[in-house]
Amino acid sequence: MADQDGGNIRRVTDTGGKVEDFLFSPSLNYVAYSKRIKTVEEPGVWEKGEKPPRRSVCSIVVLELEGLKPRSGMIPPEGEWIYFDKWMPKDRLLGHRSSGFDVAGFFVLDARGGLQSELDYEQGGRLSEADFTPDGSLQAYLKDSGLGKEFKTHLYLVDLKTNAERLLLSKKSVLSPKISPDKTRIAFFEVEYQEKKGFDNLWVYDIQKNLLKKLYHGPAKPKFGGVNDLTWSPDARHIAISFLSETLVLETENPAHVHRVRGKDLSWVSNCSAIYSRENRVYRYRLDTGKTDLLLENATNPMFLTSP
Repeated sequence: MADQDGGNIRRVTDTGGKVEDFLFSPSLNYVAYSKRIKTVEEPGVWEKGEKPPRRSVCSIVVLELEGLKPRSGMIPPEGEWIYFDKWMPKDRLLGHRSSGFDVAGFFVLDARGGLQSELDYEQGGRLSEADFTPDGSLQAYLKDSGLGKEFKTHLYLVDLKTNAERLLLSKKSVLSPKISPDKTRIAFFEVEYQEKKGFDNLWVYDIQKNLLKKLYHGPAKPKFGGVNDLTWSPDARHIAISFLSETLVLETENPAHVHRVRGKDLSWVSNCSAIYSRENRVYRYRLDTGKTDLLLENATNPMFLTSP
């Protein structure tokens, strides 16, 4: 961890450089990280004489930040991989098991109670695509129906205090819903095909006005997926789209005004600035000036931590 200016660097984990990934809980009470146990040959069918690539096998460790005390953890079964996906309300960590080719199941690690539980496959899949507000009051989730030409994805919003849910819209494709910080809008991707060509659309749905607005349309590109593919600024006036080598930052009221950031893993620091990584460096970008400053060398995957 480091201060905003890149100074006062201190170590959180003591694993000898074996951390593959990490994720802080919205409450900032816990951090989950993947600890490399060993490497094994990548599953697959390989040509004779071809040397299979190797893949890391990791355990999951959950630390309580106060005192850096282990609270929960999980070691993968033999022949499987385990990954965490996102933090959910009440400091519960959602993850999945993989056989190497597909998702084999879902689980939850309860950081507060130190317990592990398995989830029904359909429930786990739905939660992995859902989004939650940091205070745990709202959940946006997706549900599919129909086949072929009748196939649709439905976007629902749930009030987790009353369990009342509302169907917001239905489209051929709805991906990566993200609720705005002020809880008034939901952004999501749509992938559509025109003359056998794929295109990405970014839509924003106004929950209160029941209005849908398109902010972006462009050729379909690979995306990161997970927690960082779409990120709102704290004041919900900007939204960032993360592609593999570039991040686009759009103004929600003037989407034609686009900031192109040559990097990934964008994390908002304030309404007008964000940090991101490129190669093995972390930079800070200021929207008001378009200026980029180097913050850290030999660092990746930055995440700005804001007290809830």
